[in-house]
Amino acid sequence: MKIPYKTEPETFVSMDHEQLITADPDHVRDLIIGMHMTTDADLSLADIMIGRLRRDKKQIEEEYQEPVERAHKAHKKLTTERNEIIGNYDWAENLLKEKMKAYNMEADRKALAEAEVTTTSMSRPKPRSQLKHTTFIEKWKYRITDSTRIPFEYLIPNEKAIAATVRSMGELANIEGVQVYRDDEVRIKT
Repeated sequence: MKIPYKTEPETFVSMDHEQLITADPDHVRDLIIGMHMTTDADLSLADIMIGRLRRDKKQIEEEYQEPVERAHKAHKKLTTERNEIIGNYDWAENLLKEKMKAYNMEADRKALAEAEVTTTSMSRPKPRSQLKHTTFIEKWKYRITDSTRIPFEYLIPNEKAIAATVRSMGELANIEGVQVYRDDEVRIKT
């Protein structure tokens, strides 16, 4: 498809839309960059070009849609198969890690129970064996069993709930231990 347009006054150049795809996209870009909008005729030509470019772009998208969908389906199928297989390996690895962790923690508990513990000898027992692929990292975690018995210094105010109440009620918000005050913001319009 040839699209006529001006680069200089009274000079029409034919642009082949195939150049946008394969032949010479730089040449087409240069021609469009060099295009001047000085008259209503230039504006009309640009409008015609945009219409044709949009139509051609839609045609190209339609031509690629089916192969892209096939490739996407193949990609999804392969990644699903891969993830199922890897999932089996992950399950096995996690189960082994849990069993190893349980064994290691029980062995540590037994070693500490057997060792003579004094205030000066609170050191961890030496590792029983050197494993090639696995190391054990001692971690301590917690679980709250009764939130009413937690000491005050460990409690954190629910700041999201406080902020929501203050935003919605303004100066009428009455929360014990919280001061509500106004702090306006200045915005500049440009």
